[in-house]
Amino acid sequence: MHLTNYSINKNSLKFQQNKAAIADSVGHKRSLRYTLKFLNKSEGQDTEKLMREIKDIIIKTLIAG
Repeated sequence: MHLTNYSINKNSLKFQQNKAAIADSVGHKRSLRYTLKFLNKSEGQDTEKLMREIKDIIIKTLIAG
């Protein structure tokens, strides 16, 4: 059986459930929007390029299928 980090973490005493989509920086599941903002601001990453590359991978995967 495959367990994701979320599947394991939800049983932890330190687990923090996300209460609302608007509070996407709190809890164990973060939104893509928050993650991209974090990477851009805190890490100085080119998130537009990252999203182009992700979309390219998705398209190539669909074509291969």
